[in-house]
Amino acid sequence: MATKSKLETVFTGDDRPFNRVASRMRKTAQGLKKQFSGMRGAILGMGAGMAMRGALKKFDRFDKLSKQFKVSSETLQRFALVAELGGADIESMASATSKLNMSLHEAASGQVAYQREFENLGLDAKTMQLMNHEEQIATMADAIKNASNRNMAMAASQKIMGRSSANCFPYLSRAVQP
Repeated sequence: MATKSKLETVFTGDDRPFNRVASRMRKTAQGLKKQFSGMRGAILGMGAGMAMRGALKKFDRFDKLSKQFKVSSETLQRFALVAELGGADIESMASATSKLNMSLHEAASGQVAYQREFENLGLDAKTMQLMNHEEQIATMADAIKNASNRNMAMAASQKIMGRSSANCFPYLSRAVQP
């Protein structure tokens, strides 16, 4: 049967050099703590300033897009929320909306390629051109959601709304109304 034994080792020596270093390190750490506690307010202020700057930039962007598309900022914020929930962002939505405007103009002017894409989705470009942007996006979303051929709907939406519509397709195909 195995037995356990205990080994004790006793070291003798002068521990004063170690204690001096340890004491110096404690004093340095306390000094740094005092310095950083004084800077805490400045660091928090900088963080708050950066957060405020980001929020102001976002609000400024919403204001500019609101004026560009002649929709309220609240509507854009709803679009942004829906876009984010679908995995896109407001910039993708703005790009897709700009391309949609151009495509509607081209189709209404007689451009057969664009007319065909709207017809593939069961839409009339001339009727859509009379709608506001919010109604146009909602109409596109309904057409994509109700399309019998999902691949054709995705291809048509990319032709009509540009490459950024690929980012928007997940929430457009679910017809999530902002």
